[in-house]
Amino acid sequence: MSPSPAVSIITPAYNASEFLSQTVASALAQTWRDFELLIVDDGSTDDTQEVARAWAHTDSRVTVLTRPHGGPSAARNTAIAHARGSYFALLDSDDLWAPAFLDSQMAVFASLRRADIVTGNAYNLGGAHDGQPVNPAATACREISLLNILERENSVFIMSVFRRAIIERIIGFDETLPLNEDYDFWIRAAHAGFVFVHNPVPLGHYRRRPDSISANEIQMVTGIMRVFRHARELCADRPRELAAIHKQLARFEEERLLASAKANLVQWNFAAAAADFNSLFDVRRNFSSAVIARMSRHAPGTLLWAYRMKGAIRQTAHVVAAPSSSAAPALQASAAAHAGLPQRFTTIPAPDPDTPFPPGELPRDAGPTLDADRFAFGRNWLRFLTVLDEERILRAEVSLLTMLKESSLEGRRFLDIGSGSGLFSLAARRLGATVHSFDLDPESVRCALELRRRYFARDARWRIEQGSALDRDYLVSLGQFDVVYSWGVLHHTGRMYEALENAALPVAPRGKLFVAIYNDLGSRTNRWRVVKRTYNRLPRVVRPAFTAVAAAPNEARAFAGACLKGHALGYLRSWKAVGERGMSRWRDIVDWVGGYPYEAATPEQIFDFYEARGFRLVTLKCGGVGLGCNEFVFTRDVA
Repeated sequence: MSPSPAVSIITPAYNASEFLSQTVASALAQTWRDFELLIVDDGSTDDTQEVARAWAHTDSRVTVLTRPHGGPSAARNTAIAHARGSYFALLDSDDLWAPAFLDSQMAVFASLRRADIVTGNAYNLGGAHDGQPVNPAATACREISLLNILERENSVFIMSVFRRAIIERIIGFDETLPLNEDYDFWIRAAHAGFVFVHNPVPLGHYRRRPDSISANEIQMVTGIMRVFRHARELCADRPRELAAIHKQLARFEEERLLASAKANLVQWNFAAAAADFNSLFDVRRNFSSAVIARMSRHAPGTLLWAYRMKGAIRQTAHVVAAPSSSAAPALQASAAAHAGLPQRFTTIPAPDPDTPFPPGELPRDAGPTLDADRFAFGRNWLRFLTVLDEERILRAEVSLLTMLKESSLEGRRFLDIGSGSGLFSLAARRLGATVHSFDLDPESVRCALELRRRYFARDARWRIEQGSALDRDYLVSLGQFDVVYSWGVLHHTGRMYEALENAALPVAPRGKLFVAIYNDLGSRTNRWRVVKRTYNRLPRVVRPAFTAVAAAPNEARAFAGACLKGHALGYLRSWKAVGERGMSRWRDIVDWVGGYPYEAATPEQIFDFYEARGFRLVTLKCGGVGLGCNEFVFTRDVA
């Protein structure tokens, strides 16, 4: 048996196939390499086990365990029973770590030897607080007492690392608790005298999903009250802690009544809602509670309307004011992060489109030019650079590793055909690859050059050129690559199958080819092809009006749907908001309507095309994409 690792990562997984690959990829990308990853399939009914085993085949550090469904406590205890590490790290099956997460927590153990548990921090991914830290970000670590833990239930975060001695002393997680089992564990550990230290640097993403266990407000409140009742018995001889528990029980009883009242109200169970609101008034005894209790008895329909309008206004305020996860402060993978020192977030200003190419990287002589009918995407990518941040880069890294089923690109050669913004070239370079990027659009080339200047200045392992996917001789001249990547590009060449053929040329034996191609929906695809071609042939002065007419049916449906959900104001605000790619809703529409040449294929057509050329499908991502892209990863078999 191999030597025991320092850290055992514990990942319980129940019906987690949608996000599990991203989670595993983020674990395998850690700069701290001395670990094992224990994935426990907790009786899943989807293909969670198959996804987990696929990763186990690619990395010997991954172990897959299975058990009948018993909940997260039972799954974690199963992993603990098989773990060999001196430290345990908790990583849920839908969360993500930044590459420096383990390094940073282990550095705290090294500097504060009395620490038994180091609890981390992360950014919310989804939900009302999307993009904001779960706990306030700071630079200095601090100890957390039992009283702190009782007074503030989220003072210890699930992304924590702790010593094996804790398990040996307090056993494990309470399998009778379906919810808040981690909070109960932290309380018992603190009561036993173990020292908690909080590392406030956000080094991960904590996913908020409406279908997750923690999303049901009534269940969560009921569960945490059960934990406090257990703690009340544990702390019977500690007056200050006991007072804090009683205060929390009273607070959460109010929250339970309010959650129950709201749930009954939206389900039109007005009698039960009135009973809950009146019980809440009996506890609070304030003016607003009295008004709401009276309305629940005499005008419940009006109260329901007011509640929905309040939700719609909050939704709009979130769209306008709250930063999205794409604008979150940077997740750090640097030495500064390893030491627990966060860096400030800065957006990247777009390069000047009139700036000449750097010496030595001019477009090749007699290089390709954009046809008159071809849409120029480069301007849009320049806008994207204004909102590019470390989190977007991390997402790109995780996306690459997940689709390629790799834990690193160290030592690989990576070719980016149609590099666009240069984001995935940057991601590949940060993952250790030697990168060659090219694009037909000179402004896209400038984007990649700008990213290299900011992240890998004067780096000989990242080459950027202007070139065409239709230039067979050029692609052959580049040599062979371990990974050839072309996302959403080849269908814009005007000769898609020729471009698909050329993209296969530089793939080395046993190398991988990652392509994304528009989904062919027959008549809908044909109609949009006509629209896009017409747009590019019109005089520029007419194009905005044409775009508005072409987009009107889809936008009308989107607005109607927003109205039905009470999100009408949010829809209207989206026309001014800056989106994921740094563009307004209008610019996104122009990008779609004008995106020509435009070709598409069914998944079967792409599969058959590459199978006939000696490629084997490794990863397929399709279904529910509409007119969007199906994603494929093939590997070149060796005869």
